[in-house]
Amino acid sequence: NIINRIGGLLTDLSFDDKYYPFLDSIQNYYLCRSRYLAEKIISSIPQNDETLKKVLWKFTESVPQYKICQYDKFRRSAYDAKTIRKAFPNIDQGEAFYNMCSEKDDSEYIYQQAALYFSESHEYKKAFNWIDKARSLAYYNRFSIDSTYAQIYFDVNVDTDEITACEALKILEECCNSDKRRILHVEEFANRVIKYHKKYSDETSQKYVETALRFVNDSVSDMNIVTSKINKWRLSDVKTKLEKCINN
Repeated sequence: NIINRIGGLLTDLSFDDKYYPFLDSIQNYYLCRSRYLAEKIISSIPQNDETLKKVLWKFTESVPQYKICQYDKFRRSAYDAKTIRKAFPNIDQGEAFYNMCSEKDDSEYIYQQAALYFSESHEYKKAFNWIDKARSLAYYNRFSIDSTYAQIYFDVNVDTDEITACEALKILEECCNSDKRRILHVEEFANRVIKYHKKYSDETSQKYVETALRFVNDSVSDMNIVTSKINKWRLSDVKTKLEKCINN
């Protein structure tokens, strides 16, 4: 029933018994035709899953880059911090994993995801060390790295230092203004503006709310064909929260 409802997102995967004699003939095998479905499957994996941990570790340890199809695209999301946190909730294990990754691929993508991993675990000193390395390497990916840096910078300081938190928002606003891939930054900027406004609720926060709302309105507009439907749904919820900030 599930397979029928999923429909075209899956395709049958057949094997030649000559080469795969160990496969049980009564078992059906399928291949994801959609990245969205593949990501949903990964997101459904429970926290601290041993199988995911073993797969990630063995894959990274054993598979060389030249054997990975379109590795330049693969690495941008393969070591995503949210996925790695599922497999390695233990910080020491996560750090060991990202150290192995960086030894194999000394790129800003690895350092950026490691920084997000440590930030989400509230290990901000480690997060800053990794994002600083990413910034020193970034050239084509500069806005994305700066955005991550600003997010961490804001989260560390918003409850204790209004001026520093404001500086972080300025960096995020610049990313929204200057990067052609604005959608990558808008939601992160808007959510932090909401948090900033709830904390300080002053003239500066009000201006940031208005700016964030302008970015969000542009992103969810029917004229905007770049933003996916999923992102538009998420941003619609953010828009409602921003409008409440203005009314308050």
